[in-house]
Amino acid sequence: MACLTYEEFTKACLEFFRKSQDLGDNWECRGSTQEEGAFYLRKTVCSKSGYRNEGTQLLETSLHLDQLDVGCRTEENLTQCNDKLEPYDPSALNDLSAKNFITFEYHVVYSLSHSVPTLYFNAWNSAGKLLTLEEVWGLVHSHFSEQILNNKWESLTQKEHPLLGRPFFQLHPCHTAKLMSQVKSEHQCNSRLSSRYIVSWLSMFGPVVGLELPLNYFLD
Repeated sequence: MACLTYEEFTKACLEFFRKSQDLGDNWECRGSTQEEGAFYLRKTVCSKSGYRNEGTQLLETSLHLDQLDVGCRTEENLTQCNDKLEPYDPSALNDLSAKNFITFEYHVVYSLSHSVPTLYFNAWNSAGKLLTLEEVWGLVHSHFSEQILNNKWESLTQKEHPLLGRPFFQLHPCHTAKLMSQVKSEHQCNSRLSSRYIVSWLSMFGPVVGLELPLNYFLD
């Protein structure tokens, strides 16, 4: 089973964060690595009317958002970066206007009970209203909808954020260790866990809820 110690988790996250800086991606480090479970990664994404799309192409804009210089303030574990638009499909939402932008805030948090990374997120429309759990279920990528929605109460639910104390949506981490066992084994052969662990984990779980990684993360 590919469980991680908190030290392994924070090291992997910090290496992933440095990679995100090199790529001009907008991940942030929050919290403290010194207090167990208190450190997490954060990313905020704006998309137009949700994330159920059939492709995985980054949205190119005249501002070249994928090449933005990232201005960060670093005080051990606190860093601020810029936001970036992600691809969208205007047919994704049933009850919200296609003119509305949806803001997604993703958190990579350490699960003390499962000893693995866990993906928390929130989503709200341009009026500042949080999406309901039913609306979030309706946004699950079509490639994963059958798998998730057939077992939705044990896959994608809403619960209190372990660090912020506010309701967040969560992809349940109960199967993460088993899925990631091969990835961890490969990195232990290199005597360290690298950003590749977080990249591999996010590439498995992120697309379920619209979080796509640029292809450059997969290039050495």
